[in-house]
Amino acid sequence: MQTQALLFDLDGTLAASESLKGRALADTCAAFGHPVDYRRYADVMGGDWPTVTSHFFRLANLEIDLATFNEHFRPRYQQLLADEACLSPGADALLAAAQAAGVRLAVVSSAARWMVDSVLERCGVAERFELVISKEDVDRHKPDPAAYLLALDKLQLPASAVCVLEDSAAGLAAARAAGCRCLVLRHDFNHGHDFCAADATLHTLADALPLLA
Repeated sequence: MQTQALLFDLDGTLAASESLKGRALADTCAAFGHPVDYRRYADVMGGDWPTVTSHFFRLANLEIDLATFNEHFRPRYQQLLADEACLSPGADALLAAAQAAGVRLAVVSSAARWMVDSVLERCGVAERFELVISKEDVDRHKPDPAAYLLALDKLQLPASAVCVLEDSAAGLAAARAAGCRCLVLRHDFNHGHDFCAADATLHTLADALPLLA
């Protein structure tokens, strides 16, 4: 079946923001006097927020409640997004080609809505997407397929009519469990992920342009 919609994961897929999230996590730990290497975010990239933050708390030997940490993390991450967030290589070309071909566009992310909105606005692409699914929209997050199943329901499309673009093993598992084709984008933070179940791996999002031919 011809591709009728592209469903994009956000961080690390549509936007080159994984390093910014890692830096914000590390900077927040450092603000409490417990420095940690931001590159260790690669260990948990794609995990839910409690998993990610618990990992950094262990690395930093930091004892703090999550709400307090989040209060300090949010402004630091927002600052980095405002200063540095950008689309992943090839994203603009793929979005433009999809719109020209009449292919529908959606974002399906496990991140909090404020994070998703901040990235989309900073990158200037918020208006291109007819649907945005975020953490608040589902009770179960990737690798559970709930977010992708919700997107299919809202778009009123069968799984065979969409293609998912992801960058994590959890995201790939969620897409496949929803019955969708899935392409994964390789980058510096996901070299340790197993993408054997992907339909293809991409070096840039422009590699997905043949989907629209």
